Amino acid sequence: MGGVGLAALVVLWGVMVIVLIVGALGIASSIKNGQQPHAAIGVLFAVRLELTAAGVVCVFILGALATRYLVMLIKSEKNLPDIVAGLKPVFLLHWQAPAGTAYQASMWLPYLERIGQPYFVLVRSLANFNEVVKLTKAPVILRVGLSELDPVICESLRVAFYVNTAVRNCHMIRFTQLQHIQLNHGDSDKIVSVNPTFRQYDKDFVAGQAAIDRFAQHGVKMSPDQFVIVGRPQLEDVQVATSRISTVARPTVLYAPTWSGFYEDSDYSSLSAGPQIVQALIERGCRVVFRPHPYARKHPGNTAACRAISAMLEKDGGDHLYGRTAETDMSVFDCFNVSDAMISDVSSVVSDYLISDKPFAMAAVSTPVEDFGEEFPRLPHRRQERICAGLGGRARRAAGRRPAGGDEAVGQGVLPGRRAAGEVCATFRGRNDEVLGVIPRDDWTCEAAGRPHGTSGSRPSWCAIRTA
Repeated sequence: MGGVGLAALVVLWGVMVIVLIVGALGIASSIKNGQQPHAAIGVLFAVRLELTAAGVVCVFILGALATRYLVMLIKSEKNLPDIVAGLKPVFLLHWQAPAGTAYQASMWLPYLERIGQPYFVLVRSLANFNEVVKLTKAPVILRVGLSELDPVICESLRVAFYVNTAVRNCHMIRFTQLQHIQLNHGDSDKIVSVNPTFRQYDKDFVAGQAAIDRFAQHGVKMSPDQFVIVGRPQLEDVQVATSRISTVARPTVLYAPTWSGFYEDSDYSSLSAGPQIVQALIERGCRVVFRPHPYARKHPGNTAACRAISAMLEKDGGDHLYGRTAETDMSVFDCFNVSDAMISDVSSVVSDYLISDKPFAMAAVSTPVEDFGEEFPRLPHRRQERICAGLGGRARRAAGRRPAGGDEAVGQGVLPGRRAAGEVCATFRGRNDEVLGVIPRDDWTCEAAGRPHGTSGSRPSWCAIRTA
């Protein structure tokens, strides 16, 4: 356990010392007053005993256990390099993130497993450890401090994968003998997607050309050799629309808003207008699937909106999907599959939803709608479209797409059809493969056990890593 274990040991010994001092003071006070001696004994709680000797015995037992733990800890630390080397890992997944963000790791773990080579997951906090051990059968190693990383770097390691741009990633990047590959956890036009820290990785695996062009659009210089287009293997089970939404008597609409971010310039969330959006869908008889970003409830304003929307859906009754059902029991791709259309904002779920070829609408929260297509040009259509959605109130800006079949029902059967205050429109240009790449579905399952595995053209699959 490294630093965490040592810290726990220090706390345990500290408690025992306090117990002994309190017990001694209690004994002295009792003798002075001619009373029966008492001692306060316990770890994290106090137990009053009639016999001082019993308290002393308990303290010595705790001391013996603590000493045994210390010996085991020292032995484990000493043997850790040999233990890791015995696994003969070819790569590792390094992950550090706030508690409650396991989705970042979980979206890639199944595909790392498919490489077919031994690996382990390296986490940097106890919260991350507790989350990841539930997601994989691979070894999970917790190393908190910078100096604790050296024992887990063995000769067989070739590659380190990352799924976010966490600050502690740089602790691992200092090992220059490894190839460092950034996978990220989704593709979107958010400003965080062009963070200059992406330069520090040997390779940035991206879904499509749109991710590469995005850096240039924002003036972030990157080496072209860093990028590898790999598609989005997570979409292999997303079902493609088989009919037009105009033929659906009661559409199921997924409302999947992002959260407001850590900073003002990354606030793309439509949740402040979420209750109005959902109310409009209910009034039109739609079945609603509400799945906000996992971080939504970490933001006060987003939390209030989530509660209001859930209350609205509960009051309406019926077969709406929300709360634990939509956010925990179902994956985001399950939500895609049960939906006929989607409303979102600037979020990676929009990019992923493209593969379903179902209609969607976007709330342009951070940018005036007349500039929306210019600032977010990579959210594509097979051809230019213009779709209006009057959401009213703060939801004053919205834009959408319709599938290749040219369905006319997006603004009629799903979004409010009447002209409302603040109604605006926008256009998008582009093609799906700019965002999702052209990797065919049958190539998303890597059967090469880590060997280079190409696809049509010169674009390698996501699992084409060098392990030799």
